[in-house]
Amino acid sequence: LNLITDSMCKIVKITFLLLFSSIYLVAQNHTLNKAYDLFNEGKYSAAQFVYQSIITNDISNETAHYYNAKCSKNLFSLDAVFLYEQFLLDFPFTSFKNEVSKDLALLYFREMNYPKAIVYLLELENLQEYPHLLFKLAYANFSIDSLATAQYYFSKLLNTESKYAATAQYYSAHISYQNGLYKTAL
Repeated sequence: LNLITDSMCKIVKITFLLLFSSIYLVAQNHTLNKAYDLFNEGKYSAAQFVYQSIITNDISNETAHYYNAKCSKNLFSLDAVFLYEQFLLDFPFTSFKNEVSKDLALLYFREMNYPKAIVYLLELENLQEYPHLLFKLAYANFSIDSLATAQYYFSKLLNTESKYAATAQYYSAHISYQNGLYKTAL
């Protein structure tokens, strides 16, 4: 009889634990969805407040950390770079790797820190699919006088339907002119 009551107690405890865990997960998912809705509505400050409360309750929530950093970027907060870089340290195998690299590249580009922008732009998968990022990579190389590399990336935009094609042609011609290739420059 004692063995049966011990088993029953364990079953009740496990059932209670499972029930509590599922209620907690449902509440957390609801809060995450609320924050995501705020983010999509452009209410970054409110969304960030909710993401930060999620992080306080669950430090391992990768999605909340990512969107917290993204809110800082969209709000032009000074901590955005720190939050993204900390995110990469805390979640090195994240599924958000490409998005984080893109956002860091854009942040560093905006700060005119071209060497760091280049590092993150080169980490992006399928860079060819993003003409604006390819242009930024070319321009960043141009800005640090890495003209051969800049010429290479500008050339990838020539003869495309991209709105960056004409500007890439201008910079490409400028580089050719600087290198004494006057006919090519024309």
